[in-house]
Amino acid sequence: MTDIVVTARRREERLQDVPVAVTAIGAGAFEKLFASTFADVDKVAPNVKIDTLLSSVINTPAMTIRGIGTVDGDSTVDPAVPVVVDGFTYARLAGSMLDLFDVERIEVLRGPQGALFGMNTIAGAINIVTQKPTGEFGGKAQVRIGNFGRQDVRASLDFPIVPGLLAGKISVLSSKSDGAWFNLATNQSIGGDNTFAIRPKLLFTPDEALEMVLTAEIIRTRAGIVPFSNFSTPGQSVYQLVT
Repeated sequence: MTDIVVTARRREERLQDVPVAVTAIGAGAFEKLFASTFADVDKVAPNVKIDTLLSSVINTPAMTIRGIGTVDGDSTVDPAVPVVVDGFTYARLAGSMLDLFDVERIEVLRGPQGALFGMNTIAGAINIVTQKPTGEFGGKAQVRIGNFGRQDVRASLDFPIVPGLLAGKISVLSSKSDGAWFNLATNQSIGGDNTFAIRPKLLFTPDEALEMVLTAEIIRTRAGIVPFSNFSTPGQSVYQLVT
């Protein structure tokens, strides 16, 4: 039986040895779900709900764990469920709806995580771990085309620099769509997204007891606005007013 290793307490441990309520999801599981962002984590993690914040751009999530969360994208509000990538915490909700590219696993930590992830993480945390350089030459690429102008390209390249000592990796993402809504007044599609990201990594392993990883990441996103919808039913005054 293969042990599942997690970093829920900022060090590598077997999942069964961690005294924290953790759901660990590998990259393979998300590929089977055809997931695009970590918002799809609520399909496989219990007690987790992730939606897009209303009246905001599509990359701002509204997350709850065990019914507790934050639905305010204001920069002065600390999220009750922060997003953590390779040990670095996204301090605000805005822009934290990340695309899953070159991810090794996602860990959902349920319950207060103030000791390791900030004093206001009262509901839990989403811990995302990206893939390290392998030290061997190789690469992979994925292309996805769909409705509403959806075009996704993900690619990564591994390469050795000094065999056994220094290795590198470059991951690239391009994701765009026209949006699933159409504005009859302007005759344009709305609610689309356009994201480009590149993540270079260096892995330095001078000996078996020491490993150093240098990561840089540049993300440019130009997301559309999520439109309001009329939820009134036929017969109600608001429904008659807007139809």
